[in-house]
Amino acid sequence: MASYDVASTIHQSILNGPNTVSVCDIATYSSSGSTGAGGRALTYRFRVTSEYDTTAILTVIQAMPADGFSSELVVGANDLTLGGIYVITVEVSNFVGSKATATVEATKSTQPVPIVSIDGPSTVYTTAGSVAELSALAVLPRYGVAS
Repeated sequence: MASYDVASTIHQSILNGPNTVSVCDIATYSSSGSTGAGGRALTYRFRVTSEYDTTAILTVIQAMPADGFSSELVVGANDLTLGGIYVITVEVSNFVGSKATATVEATKSTQPVPIVSIDGPSTVYTTAGSVAELSALAVLPRYGVAS
């Protein structure tokens, strides 16, 4: 008879989001790519640590739905201190309580961050040892920043 450890079904906790947040931009941190619930809903618990003021971002986290089913944290343009470094963590749980975490370290830039777009297809496949060439364009945002 085969056995299966249901408690270890969190295969991967993923947190995607910017490492540098532009001076006037919002930032979205998403854990929707996390896996391991066997077709059932995962729950998400976000937290933040920093030596800088976390009051605004903690207010955003506390205002998230209490059921924990929201896999995205949206940080407003004024929720992080300019020049501040923040560690954003998500803890992902499945229906039996198995947990995994993922972390992004984010810096709130004092300057606009370039917007980079890569020309070509959204997916490029290559093999080890092969050369892959990409073309990109980087521009600064066109909006003004209020002081």
